[in-house]
Amino acid sequence: MTMLASSAVAAPDAAILQRLMGNYDPKIEVESGETGRSLVGCPYTEHALKGKDPVTGSSREVRLAEYAVKAGDEDHARAILIIPPTGGENLIDQGWANFFCARGFRAVIVRDWDHQDEATLDPAMHDTGAVRALASVRHAVEFLESSGSKRIGILGASVGAMTSGLAIGLEPRIKAAALVVGGVGMHQIIARSTEETLTQLRQKRMEAYGYATIGEYEKALAAKIRIDPADFAGRPGRGPVLAVVATEDETVPTEFQDRLVAAYRAAPVIRLQVDHSTAIRHAYWYHGDAFKAFFENAL
Repeated sequence: MTMLASSAVAAPDAAILQRLMGNYDPKIEVESGETGRSLVGCPYTEHALKGKDPVTGSSREVRLAEYAVKAGDEDHARAILIIPPTGGENLIDQGWANFFCARGFRAVIVRDWDHQDEATLDPAMHDTGAVRALASVRHAVEFLESSGSKRIGILGASVGAMTSGLAIGLEPRIKAAALVVGGVGMHQIIARSTEETLTQLRQKRMEAYGYATIGEYEKALAAKIRIDPADFAGRPGRGPVLAVVATEDETVPTEFQDRLVAAYRAAPVIRLQVDHSTAIRHAYWYHGDAFKAFFENAL
Protein backbone atom coordinates (compact mmCIF):
# COMPACT_ATOMS: atom_id res chain seq x y z
CA MET A 1 0.00 0.00 0.00
CA THR A 2 1.36 3.42 -0.95
CA MET A 3 1.30 5.86 1.93
CA LEU A 4 0.85 9.60 1.60
CA ALA A 5 3.71 11.88 2.53
CA SER A 6 1.52 13.28 5.31
CA SER A 7 1.98 10.00 7.20
CA ALA A 8 5.59 10.89 7.99
CA VAL A 9 6.47 12.00 11.51
CA ALA A 10 9.39 14.33 12.19
CA ALA A 11 12.41 12.93 13.99
CA PRO A 12 12.53 13.74 17.72
CA ASP A 13 14.83 16.39 19.07
CA ALA A 14 17.50 15.77 21.69
CA ALA A 15 15.31 17.02 24.54
CA ILE A 16 12.65 14.39 23.83
CA LEU A 17 15.22 11.63 23.67
CA GLN A 18 16.77 12.86 26.91
CA ARG A 19 13.38 12.84 28.61
CA LEU A 20 12.71 9.27 27.53
CA MET A 21 16.14 7.83 28.27
CA GLY A 22 18.08 10.22 30.49
CA ASN A 23 16.46 9.47 33.85
CA TYR A 24 16.29 5.71 33.42
CA ASP A 25 17.99 3.70 36.16
CA PRO A 26 18.43 0.01 35.21
CA LYS A 27 18.77 -1.23 38.78
CA ILE A 28 15.89 -3.40 40.00
CA GLU A 29 15.11 -5.63 42.94
CA VAL A 30 12.95 -8.68 42.23
CA GLU A 31 10.41 -10.06 44.68
CA SER A 32 8.73 -13.29 43.55
CA GLY A 33 5.33 -14.27 44.87
CA GLU A 34 2.60 -16.69 43.87
CA THR A 35 3.66 -19.77 41.92
CA GLY A 36 1.79 -22.61 40.28
CA ARG A 37 0.88 -23.99 36.88
CA SER A 38 -0.92 -22.23 34.06
CA LEU A 39 -3.91 -23.68 32.19
CA VAL A 40 -1.60 -25.55 29.81
CA GLY A 41 0.79 -26.68 32.51
CA CYS A 42 3.49 -24.03 32.22
CA PRO A 43 5.29 -23.05 35.44
CA TYR A 44 3.72 -19.77 36.57
CA THR A 45 5.28 -17.15 38.85
CA GLU A 46 4.31 -13.60 39.78
CA HIS A 47 7.08 -11.04 40.23
CA ALA A 48 7.30 -7.47 41.50
CA LEU A 49 10.18 -5.38 40.20
CA LYS A 50 11.18 -2.52 42.46
CA GLY A 51 12.98 0.21 40.55
CA LYS A 52 13.21 3.96 40.18
CA ASP A 53 10.34 5.93 38.67
CA PRO A 54 11.84 8.01 35.82
CA VAL A 55 9.56 10.97 36.56
CA THR A 56 9.81 11.42 40.34
CA GLY A 57 12.98 9.43 41.07
CA SER A 58 11.14 7.58 43.84
CA SER A 59 10.75 3.81 44.14
CA ARG A 60 7.92 2.16 42.23
CA GLU A 61 6.83 -1.36 41.26
CA VAL A 62 6.31 -3.11 37.94
CA ARG A 63 4.27 -6.30 38.28
CA LEU A 64 4.86 -9.29 36.01
CA ALA A 65 3.29 -12.70 35.42
CA GLU A 66 5.80 -15.24 34.09
CA TYR A 67 4.85 -18.36 32.12
CA ALA A 68 7.99 -20.48 31.81
CA VAL A 69 8.38 -22.96 28.95
CA LYS A 70 6.15 -25.97 29.34
CA ALA A 71 9.01 -28.48 29.42
CA GLY A 72 10.52 -26.81 32.48
CA ASP A 73 12.73 -23.92 33.45
CA GLU A 74 15.89 -25.02 31.70
CA ASP A 75 15.46 -22.96 28.52
CA HIS A 76 14.86 -19.24 29.01
CA ALA A 77 16.76 -18.06 25.94
CA ARG A 78 13.74 -16.90 23.90
CA ALA A 79 11.24 -14.68 25.68
CA ILE A 80 8.23 -12.61 24.70
CA LEU A 81 6.99 -9.63 26.71
CA ILE A 82 3.23 -9.14 26.47
CA ILE A 83 1.93 -5.58 26.98
CA PRO A 84 -1.83 -5.38 27.68
CA PRO A 85 -4.23 -2.78 26.25
CA THR A 86 -6.09 -0.14 28.27
CA GLY A 87 -7.65 -1.79 31.29
CA GLY A 88 -4.71 -4.05 32.07
CA GLU A 89 -4.11 -7.77 31.85
CA ASN A 90 -6.98 -9.73 30.31
CA LEU A 91 -7.87 -13.22 29.09
CA ILE A 92 -6.33 -12.61 25.66
CA ASP A 93 -2.99 -11.67 27.23
CA GLN A 94 -3.13 -14.83 29.34
CA GLY A 95 -4.07 -16.80 26.25
CA TRP A 96 -1.02 -15.50 24.39
CA ALA A 97 1.20 -16.35 27.37
CA ASN A 98 -0.12 -19.91 27.43
CA PHE A 99 0.16 -20.16 23.64
CA PHE A 100 3.82 -19.18 23.60
CA CYS A 101 4.99 -21.02 26.72
CA ALA A 102 3.54 -24.23 25.32
CA ARG A 103 5.61 -23.68 22.17
CA GLY A 104 9.02 -23.14 23.73
CA PHE A 105 8.96 -19.40 24.46
CA ARG A 106 9.24 -17.90 27.91
CA ALA A 107 6.26 -15.51 28.14
CA VAL A 108 5.98 -12.61 30.58
CA ILE A 109 2.95 -10.35 30.90
CA VAL A 110 3.74 -6.82 32.09
CA ARG A 111 0.58 -6.67 34.18
CA ASP A 112 0.82 -3.06 35.39
CA TRP A 113 3.06 -0.48 37.07
CA ASP A 114 2.63 2.22 39.67
CA HIS A 115 1.19 5.54 38.37
CA GLN A 116 -0.05 3.82 35.18
CA ASP A 117 -3.62 5.10 35.50
CA GLU A 118 -2.90 8.68 36.52
CA ALA A 119 -4.97 11.11 34.44
CA THR A 120 -5.19 14.90 34.47
CA LEU A 121 -6.66 17.61 32.28
CA ASP A 122 -3.13 18.63 31.28
CA PRO A 123 -2.38 16.90 27.95
CA ALA A 124 1.29 16.68 28.99
CA MET A 125 0.19 13.64 31.05
CA HIS A 126 0.38 11.54 27.88
CA ASP A 127 4.12 12.15 27.48
CA THR A 128 4.65 11.48 31.18
CA GLY A 129 2.79 8.21 30.76
CA ALA A 130 4.96 7.26 27.78
CA VAL A 131 8.15 7.87 29.80
CA ARG A 132 6.88 5.63 32.59
CA ALA A 133 5.65 2.94 30.22
CA LEU A 134 9.01 2.74 28.44
CA ALA A 135 10.91 2.52 31.74
CA SER A 136 8.58 -0.24 32.93
CA VAL A 137 9.20 -2.28 29.79
CA ARG A 138 12.94 -1.74 30.08
CA HIS A 139 12.87 -2.92 33.70
CA ALA A 140 11.07 -6.05 32.50
CA VAL A 141 13.89 -6.49 29.96
CA GLU A 142 16.44 -6.17 32.78
CA PHE A 143 14.61 -8.95 34.62
CA LEU A 144 14.49 -11.21 31.55
CA GLU A 145 18.11 -10.69 30.62
CA SER A 146 19.38 -11.20 34.17
CA SER A 147 17.46 -14.49 34.40
CA GLY A 148 18.66 -16.05 31.17
CA SER A 149 16.76 -14.56 28.22
CA LYS A 150 19.01 -13.25 25.46
CA ARG A 151 16.53 -13.08 22.55
CA ILE A 152 13.56 -10.94 23.53
CA GLY A 153 10.45 -10.05 21.55
CA ILE A 154 7.45 -7.92 22.48
CA LEU A 155 3.73 -8.20 21.72
CA GLY A 156 1.23 -5.45 22.47
CA ALA A 157 -2.36 -4.59 21.63
CA SER A 158 -3.92 -1.13 21.34
CA VAL A 159 -2.10 1.21 23.76
CA GLY A 160 0.13 -1.79 24.51
CA ALA A 161 1.10 -1.82 20.83
CA MET A 162 2.06 1.85 21.02
CA THR A 163 4.20 1.18 24.09
CA SER A 164 5.72 -1.82 22.29
CA GLY A 165 6.47 0.28 19.22
CA LEU A 166 8.21 2.87 21.38
CA ALA A 167 10.16 0.11 23.12
CA ILE A 168 11.50 -1.59 19.99
CA GLY A 169 12.53 1.81 18.70
CA LEU A 170 14.57 2.64 21.80
CA GLU A 171 15.57 -0.62 23.54
CA PRO A 172 18.04 -2.58 21.35
CA ARG A 173 17.68 -5.74 23.45
CA ILE A 174 14.14 -6.11 22.08
CA LYS A 175 14.69 -7.89 18.78
CA ALA A 176 11.16 -8.08 17.30
CA ALA A 177 7.67 -6.67 17.90
CA ALA A 178 4.13 -7.75 17.08
CA LEU A 179 1.85 -4.69 17.16
CA VAL A 180 -1.90 -5.36 17.23
CA VAL A 181 -4.12 -2.40 16.28
CA GLY A 182 -1.53 0.15 17.35
CA GLY A 183 -1.03 3.49 15.68
CA VAL A 184 1.21 6.52 15.32
CA GLY A 185 0.27 10.19 15.40
CA MET A 186 -0.46 10.24 19.12
CA HIS A 187 -2.09 13.65 19.40
CA GLN A 188 -4.46 12.83 16.53
CA ILE A 189 -5.37 9.41 17.93
CA ILE A 190 -6.05 10.87 21.38
CA ALA A 191 -8.16 13.66 19.87
CA ARG A 192 -10.30 11.37 17.71
CA SER A 193 -10.47 8.03 19.55
CA THR A 194 -13.82 6.66 20.71
CA GLU A 195 -12.16 4.80 23.62
CA GLU A 196 -14.13 5.54 26.80
CA THR A 197 -11.38 7.13 28.91
CA LEU A 198 -10.10 9.30 26.04
CA THR A 199 -13.65 10.34 25.17
CA GLN A 200 -14.28 11.45 28.74
CA LEU A 201 -10.97 13.33 28.86
CA ARG A 202 -11.80 15.05 25.57
CA GLN A 203 -15.17 16.23 26.87
CA LYS A 204 -13.70 17.52 30.14
CA ARG A 205 -10.79 19.27 28.42
CA MET A 206 -12.94 20.89 25.77
CA GLU A 207 -15.25 22.22 28.45
CA ALA A 208 -12.42 23.34 30.74
CA TYR A 209 -10.36 25.08 28.06
CA GLY A 210 -13.15 26.24 25.75
CA TYR A 211 -12.24 24.28 22.64
CA ALA A 212 -15.17 24.56 20.22
CA THR A 213 -14.18 21.81 17.78
CA ILE A 214 -12.22 18.58 17.65
CA GLY A 215 -9.80 20.41 15.35
CA GLU A 216 -9.06 23.00 18.05
CA TYR A 217 -8.59 20.24 20.59
CA GLU A 218 -6.25 18.33 18.29
CA LYS A 219 -4.16 21.45 17.70
CA ALA A 220 -3.86 22.01 21.45
CA LEU A 221 -2.77 18.41 21.96
CA ALA A 222 -0.13 18.76 19.25
CA ALA A 223 1.53 21.51 21.27
CA LYS A 224 1.74 19.36 24.40
CA ILE A 225 2.22 15.77 23.16
CA ARG A 226 5.71 15.46 21.73
CA ILE A 227 6.48 11.76 22.16
CA ASP A 228 5.36 9.57 19.27
CA PRO A 229 6.51 5.99 18.59
CA ALA A 230 7.00 6.71 14.89
CA ASP A 231 9.82 9.12 15.69
CA PHE A 232 11.93 6.13 16.76
CA ALA A 233 10.82 3.62 14.14
CA GLY A 234 13.90 4.11 11.99
CA ARG A 235 16.56 3.13 14.54
CA PRO A 236 19.49 1.44 12.73
CA GLY A 237 19.43 -2.28 13.34
CA ARG A 238 15.88 -2.24 14.67
CA GLY A 239 14.29 -5.67 14.49
CA PRO A 240 11.30 -6.73 12.38
CA VAL A 241 7.70 -5.76 13.10
CA LEU A 242 4.48 -7.69 12.52
CA ALA A 243 1.35 -5.52 12.43
CA VAL A 244 -2.35 -6.29 12.73
CA VAL A 245 -4.61 -3.63 11.21
CA ALA A 246 -8.37 -3.38 11.84
CA THR A 247 -10.03 -1.79 8.81
CA GLU A 248 -13.21 -0.76 10.68
CA ASP A 249 -11.54 0.77 13.72
CA GLU A 250 -12.66 3.97 15.45
CA THR A 251 -10.77 3.42 18.71
CA VAL A 252 -7.41 3.71 16.95
CA PRO A 253 -8.65 4.98 13.59
CA THR A 254 -7.42 2.79 10.75
CA GLU A 255 -5.53 5.58 8.99
CA PHE A 256 -3.17 5.83 11.98
CA GLN A 257 -2.64 2.08 11.97
CA ASP A 258 -1.67 2.33 8.29
CA ARG A 259 0.79 5.07 9.23
CA LEU A 260 2.34 2.69 11.76
CA VAL A 261 2.74 0.04 9.04
CA ALA A 262 4.53 2.59 6.84
CA ALA A 263 6.72 4.03 9.62
CA TYR A 264 7.92 0.60 10.79
CA ARG A 265 7.93 -1.01 7.32
CA ALA A 266 5.96 -3.78 8.99
CA ALA A 267 5.96 -7.25 7.46
CA PRO A 268 3.91 -9.32 7.65
CA VAL A 269 0.76 -7.21 7.90
CA ILE A 270 -2.50 -8.93 8.85
CA ARG A 271 -5.53 -6.86 7.79
CA LEU A 272 -8.83 -7.75 9.45
CA GLN A 273 -12.18 -6.33 8.33
CA VAL A 274 -13.43 -5.85 11.88
CA ASP A 275 -13.45 -3.25 14.65
CA HIS A 276 -10.80 -2.62 17.30
CA SER A 277 -11.70 -5.08 20.05
CA THR A 278 -12.72 -7.79 17.58
CA ALA A 279 -9.33 -7.53 15.87
CA ILE A 280 -7.55 -8.09 19.19
CA ARG A 281 -9.59 -11.26 19.73
CA HIS A 282 -9.30 -12.49 16.16
CA ALA A 283 -5.53 -11.99 16.08
CA TYR A 284 -5.30 -14.46 18.96
CA TRP A 285 -8.07 -16.86 17.93
CA TYR A 286 -7.21 -17.22 14.24
CA HIS A 287 -3.65 -16.00 13.61
CA GLY A 288 -1.51 -17.58 16.31
CA ASP A 289 0.49 -19.58 13.79
CA ALA A 290 1.54 -16.38 12.00
CA PHE A 291 2.72 -14.87 15.30
CA LYS A 292 4.59 -18.06 16.19
CA ALA A 293 6.32 -18.17 12.80
CA PHE A 294 7.23 -14.49 13.06
CA PHE A 295 8.88 -14.81 16.47
CA GLU A 296 10.57 -18.09 15.58
CA ASN A 297 12.23 -16.39 12.60
CA ALA A 298 13.03 -13.17 14.46
CA LEU A 299 14.36 -14.67 17.69
